[in-house]
Amino acid sequence: MTKPFFSQFTNLYPIQKTLRRELKPLNENFQHDPALTALRNSEIPQRDQQREKDYQAIKPLLDELHNQFITESLQSLETQDRSDFVLFYQTYQKKKKNKAD
Repeated sequence: MTKPFFSQFTNLYPIQKTLRRELKPLNENFQHDPALTALRNSEIPQRDQQREKDYQAIKPLLDELHNQFITESLQSLETQDRSDFVLFYQTYQKKKKNKAD
C-alpha cells in the first residue's frame, strides 16, 4: 500500500489544542516598550477622557432629539398606516410573552 501524497506534510509539528491565557511575571531586567510609554505620555488618553465627558454631557439632548424625531414621524402617519404598527407591536408582545413562558 502506498503512502498518501500529503503524508510527508502532516504530523511534522506538535499542535497545541487549547488556548492558554495567563499572566507571566516579568523579570527585573524588563525594558518597557518606548512606543507604549510615549503613547501613555501623549495627549490621546486625555482627549479620549474629555470626549467621553462631552458625550455624557450631550447624551440627554441627543436622546431627547431622537425621541422627538420618532414621535413626530409616527404622528405624521395616517390612521390606517398606524394599524400596521399596532398589529406588529401586539404580535411582538405576544411572541415575547410566549418566549418568556
